[in-house]
Amino acid sequence: RVFFGARDGNIWALDAATGHYLWKHTTEGNVDATPAASGGVVYAPSVDGNFYARSAAGADEPVWTHATGSQDMSSPVVSDGLVYWTTGFPGKSLMALNAVTGAVVWQKDIENNSLASPTLESGVIAVGANNGKIAVFDAATGAPKWTAATTGRIEFSSLAGDGQGYLYGVSGGDDPNLYAWNAL
Repeated sequence: RVFFGARDGNIWALDAATGHYLWKHTTEGNVDATPAASGGVVYAPSVDGNFYARSAAGADEPVWTHATGSQDMSSPVVSDGLVYWTTGFPGKSLMALNAVTGAVVWQKDIENNSLASPTLESGVIAVGANNGKIAVFDAATGAPKWTAATTGRIEFSSLAGDGQGYLYGVSGGDDPNLYAWNAL
């Protein structure tokens, strides 16, 4: 199956082999972020201020919905029973929800709006914000680890881990640099 969000307010599911329509879940706002699928569940935020978890088997099978109060949200990342994403405007937070129940495990202020998807690397989760800062937290507990600054805005998904403990990222605007950090 292939899952995607659309500006028509729907989370769509298509058959990966044929491209045929399987189901859609309608929200009250655009679904600008790319959904994540894990363990038979599709996770996606909508600009209607909600984060949705739906069964991959069909849109009529809700798992949970979490009211965020934010409009611009990143694509989620799912790992070790948690769903991570940035709440964007006006939330300015990185959140971790229990993937099964939707309960908030932790929420951290990232000081500025962010459309950037979080990146997991070696037990930490990192996110960039529009103010050019990178914030890194313990993925399980949300404990702050470190921050770094770039000279440009961090927009969209511009961070990547290498599986060996390093994070790499680019910022936007007039900043032509590629940054590398030890994630730990």
